[in-house]
Amino acid sequence: MGYFTNLKRRLNPARIADYVARKLGSKPADSLREGLFGLLVRGVYADADEFRFVQVGGFDGVSNDYLHEFLVSHVVRGVILEPQQEAFKNLTAAYRDHPAIAMCRAAIASTPGQVKLYKIADDFRYAPSGEPVPHSIASLDPRHPVRYMRKNAEWLPAKVKDEELLAWELVDALDMPSVLAKYDLNELELLFVDAEGFDGEVVRQTLSVCKPLVINYEHKSLPRRERQALWKLLENNGYSLTTHRKDVGDTLAVLPARSIST
Repeated sequence: MGYFTNLKRRLNPARIADYVARKLGSKPADSLREGLFGLLVRGVYADADEFRFVQVGGFDGVSNDYLHEFLVSHVVRGVILEPQQEAFKNLTAAYRDHPAIAMCRAAIASTPGQVKLYKIADDFRYAPSGEPVPHSIASLDPRHPVRYMRKNAEWLPAKVKDEELLAWELVDALDMPSVLAKYDLNELELLFVDAEGFDGEVVRQTLSVCKPLVINYEHKSLPRRERQALWKLLENNGYSLTTHRKDVGDTLAVLPARSIST
């Protein structure tokens, strides 16, 4: 708990708000309402000659995607990856009018090739009330969708076996060095990751090539040891860290080059 608490002190929201206000001519109080991630991204955008990004796990480009509005309203260049077939169709449609934002139907894996992407079986896609299970719950790790269902689907029959909960889809996979080379992204202002339990691997692979100014990833799905190892790796690479969006469990890592860290 001590290590986790110390991380939260590394970034000062008030100082970030002041930084963004100075860059954009707004009031710090107004900036604070945007949330920590929005503040950082807007501030980095104001400073950057070119805003380059990679989003891993774009799903349909809209659902629970608080990056979408920023991307379509600013001049940016980058790529969004999404392996699920149906989601990718919707993602492509969401960015149809933005040719500088490339679409790539692939997962990120340790080695390029084809991999099984595990998701919730059709028989368990809806609760008895009719409420759908989020289609974004898909992972290279079969344990991830199972854990999600065991934790959140109280309506599941007690005798349902783990393997009965799962379906899978064979998808193409790339590694991050290949993606960065393919799309000529040797430097990044933003890496945004929602890889359903594979976030740590995406971050580590990226750091082997470049250091994005801002990294946002979901730590909630990672085992505790991996969380701590990833935090330490980022700190050793010069990042300041904090957490935000407690309902999702995101970590925000920032290089101090923009004079916004304490």
